[in-house]
Amino acid sequence: MMAILHGHIQTVQLLLEAGADPNKAAMTGETALRNAVTFAHYEIVDELIKAGASTNISMYNPIINTTIDCTVTQCCAMVIAMKNIPVNEMNEIIQNCKLQDDILNSAMVMALQQIRAQDKSKHIKILQLLLEATLQPEDDPASLIAATEVGCTPAVELLLKAGYDPLAFCSSSKLWNDILKGESVRPTVDCNALTIACQQGHIEIVKLILQGPVDLNATQDNVFTPLMVACTANEDNLEMVQLLLEAGADPNVKCNIKDINELTALACAVISGNKIIIHELLTAGANYISIEGNEDGALIEVSIIQLCVSKLMKESDFEFLQSQSPSEVLAEKYENNNEQIFEVASKNTVDDTIEILRLLLEATPQPEDDPASLILASLIGNVQAVDLLLKAGYDPKAPLSSSKYFQAIDLLLNIREQAPLPKEMLKISCPSLVVACIEGHLEVVKLLLKEINDSNHQQETGETFLMLACECGHKDIVLTLLENRADTNICDNKGNNALHHALLCKSSEDNIIDIIQTLLSWNINVNAQNNHEVTPLMIASGKGYTEVLVLLLEEADPNITDSKGRTALMHASSNGQSEAVALLLMTYNADPSVTDNYGSTALCYAAYGGCTEVINVLLNNYNPDQEEKEKAFTAACYGGHKDSIKLLAENIIITNRQKDILTACASDDMTLFVQVRTKQASSDLCTPLIESTGLTPLMIAASCGSEEVVQTLLLRYGADVNQQDNYLNYTPLLCAVSGSKSIVQYLLNEGANVNVICKDEKTPLDIARDKGLNDIAQLLESNGGKTYSSLKAIIEKVTEQQLRAKQKAEVLQGILMRFCQMQTLPTATSMRESFHVPLFTSVPILPTIMVS
Repeated sequence: MMAILHGHIQTVQLLLEAGADPNKAAMTGETALRNAVTFAHYEIVDELIKAGASTNISMYNPIINTTIDCTVTQCCAMVIAMKNIPVNEMNEIIQNCKLQDDILNSAMVMALQQIRAQDKSKHIKILQLLLEATLQPEDDPASLIAATEVGCTPAVELLLKAGYDPLAFCSSSKLWNDILKGESVRPTVDCNALTIACQQGHIEIVKLILQGPVDLNATQDNVFTPLMVACTANEDNLEMVQLLLEAGADPNVKCNIKDINELTALACAVISGNKIIIHELLTAGANYISIEGNEDGALIEVSIIQLCVSKLMKESDFEFLQSQSPSEVLAEKYENNNEQIFEVASKNTVDDTIEILRLLLEATPQPEDDPASLILASLIGNVQAVDLLLKAGYDPKAPLSSSKYFQAIDLLLNIREQAPLPKEMLKISCPSLVVACIEGHLEVVKLLLKEINDSNHQQETGETFLMLACECGHKDIVLTLLENRADTNICDNKGNNALHHALLCKSSEDNIIDIIQTLLSWNINVNAQNNHEVTPLMIASGKGYTEVLVLLLEEADPNITDSKGRTALMHASSNGQSEAVALLLMTYNADPSVTDNYGSTALCYAAYGGCTEVINVLLNNYNPDQEEKEKAFTAACYGGHKDSIKLLAENIIITNRQKDILTACASDDMTLFVQVRTKQASSDLCTPLIESTGLTPLMIAASCGSEEVVQTLLLRYGADVNQQDNYLNYTPLLCAVSGSKSIVQYLLNEGANVNVICKDEKTPLDIARDKGLNDIAQLLESNGGKTYSSLKAIIEKVTEQQLRAKQKAEVLQGILMRFCQMQTLPTATSMRESFHVPLFTSVPILPTIMVS
């Protein structure tokens, strides 16, 4: 071994003649032949082969901590590959392969440096010697693949002449499979020497391979054709593409790669953004314009045009797609692939991608019938792309339901048993203009308006482009639409006009003011009421937009009521908007005494919401009567707001006895309650504390979270757990929902009606959800609690079933009557023959109305 390491040929010859075994391995597994090959000692290799040295060796790989069996030919090819790797790349490989054992790491680095210091031609001569000494070429393509990957043409030429197969795949290589044993993720796409040479741009090697019998158009799953691989490389690979086309490569051959079906060379070039290669392919007759992605059995067709447009996406667009994803799985998929996708998309400039799009559109005789490309370009906001697509004949009016791409996404979600795309989404008409209005792409909107020529087009749900722009806060698009004859007073199916939508905008109040000023200057109906009779003023009042209120109140009526009888002042009061309340009261003379359909005033709404600041504003500017104050006090108890209860208690007329009961029930201090009950008759603790509203001590205790007081009232004094007041028909459970989960559980255990409905059409579950009390909501649901809307639907369904049964009974009764009559008639036989019994399915049934 020492003689070989130092290249002493005469010493080697002498030792062999003296009987040294050329196949004796060192403790590390190294053989004489392997060391001679590694360090390029040609004469020694020749002597060892003549002496019968085995060409099969074992190598220990410290990186994967595994001993690998291979041949000296493969070892020689690996050495040649390492010598041909550029210095900077080799240094990076060494850095990535750094071992924890410093001594072993230093030895590996020194060995690599010694190997790279050898003359390249010596290893080529040794490879030739090894090949000549081997009667048959190896069936393992590892040697040829290694030499090809680094572009060592002399080595490749020797291996090809020796009979190595350039079409043998990496997956067939035992050596590569042994090396990859330690990898957690194995390659899913296979390759061979020819495809590697095409991808790396080693044109001389490809010419050598093409001298033999090669089918350039052969296809196999998860294997790129040589032309496809060449198209994924850089633009300087044009010569390779031309070579393959001249050699007979078909640009329209399709193959299936992993989850992509019918992939073509043109698709590969578009994905890689090689405009020169794209032009070459189109000139050569490339015409297949779509590929299919296979996701869990759902085939998602994506056109070449869509692929090209998607390359215009910015990082923010990927984030938008992730946020809009209809399922957690797809959202996670976007998140995991964002960096990779954006890296591919950003390799080319926008100008390059636009030029590629122009080339593709010019080569496509007819525009796609799928609007997905135009929708995507509009979403991205690229004016040039939208303009090119429109000029190519793409229809901006085509509904989303006509898109095969979106239909396939919907199918995929069904297969995964996830929530499908909303039906309303697939019914969107003029989707390109819709997304441009939503995203705020002004110039795109202008382009699309010229083609659509209907600024008042409404979706099935009634929304116009103007409403969308208002709700998304794009004041420049709002003005553009108005200048293009958009009607401000069109209403959607819910009765909302553009002003309603502007007030639903989540942008700053200043931006909303600008939009509202614009709308007002175009004569919008400021008092428009939607299907619930809510006006824009009510929405602005609820949000506390005081500057908006000043604008609207130049024409708006502050005393208009909605379908529940609520005024703008009530909306402001219930949401704690004290400045809006003061403005409506003091500047615009809003009437605080107006009552809604349930007899509640603005003061009652403020009390229920626990808005003490609003309560003070109202009481300072208005003197309500005793009955209204008692209602407000009761409403405060409904919400369990102790501060509001205390404030309003000071403004109502109650006896000292009643004050004592109130204080005891609102307090968690059981000692105080014991003192009160010793002074009061037991009946006083069960009768209403506020006679006008029917509010009982149990309701107050339940709302304020006084658990021991609740238990005492029920167990000792026999308070009625389901007693309702005469204001809004509240029960102790309805009051307790705002307070304590344990009290809710206790009341349920004592037989409280979990689905009691108050006058304002709410159940305990409705109240818990409105207040965001998820724990209490879950408790109620586990005990059979339902929302008012679901109870209403059940009642309607039961009524319908009863009606259906009644109809069936009436029809059956009629048939029996006729049958009995027929038995007594002389012509009964003839009548029976002509008589047909109607099926129950023919009975008209009233449809169930689903209230959204």
